[in-house]
Amino acid sequence: MWVRVPPSAPMIKLRKIQQEDLDGVAEITKNSFPDIWPKSYFEKLHRQHPDTFFVAEKDNRIVGYVLGYLKSEKLGWIKAIAVDPDFQGQGIGTTMV
Repeated sequence: MWVRVPPSAPMIKLRKIQQEDLDGVAEITKNSFPDIWPKSYFEKLHRQHPDTFFVAEKDNRIVGYVLGYLKSEKLGWIKAIAVDPDFQGQGIGTTMV
C-alpha cells in the first residue's frame, strides 16, 4: 500500500517484509541503534511474525521498518520501529505507526 501521512511526508510504500529485505533492516538497525540486534535476530522475527513485520520503501530502497505483535484481535504492541537516519525527520516513522 502507498501512504503519505502527514501530508508533508514523502510518499512511501508500506508492505510486509520479505526475506530479501533483511539486509536493509539490519543496516538501518546498525545505523540507528548501534550494538542492538544482529541480522539473525530479524531473520528469527521474520519467521515468527511474518504478518506483522513491515518495511517502508522509497524509490525501491528500504528506509524503515516496524515490527508489531498481536496477542488478540484487540491487543498488540510495537516491538521495534526504525527509520534510516538519512530519512529521519520526514514523517516516515509516524506514517508506519
